[in-house]
Amino acid sequence: MKKEKFTNKTTEELIRDEKSLRVISLMFAGALFVLFVATIYMTFKNGFTALSIVPIAILPTLIININNWNEVKKEIKERNS
Repeated sequence: MKKEKFTNKTTEELIRDEKSLRVISLMFAGALFVLFVATIYMTFKNGFTALSIVPIAILPTLIININNWNEVKKEIKERNS
């Protein structure tokens, strides 16, 4: 999401987006953590494979989600001030 999109939304829409981004980001972080643990276990058990880099490759997606979540929270805070 870009900053321009936030100005076109109402505060209620931003609050709804913030809640959904929070849930999605936290669930994704939990799933990624489980994937990291499973990958580490499988690496020690079976050795390094190409699938061992999957959690590292997916990590930028989580970072982007968290950045979007923070931008929405910032916009809501600016509007409430």
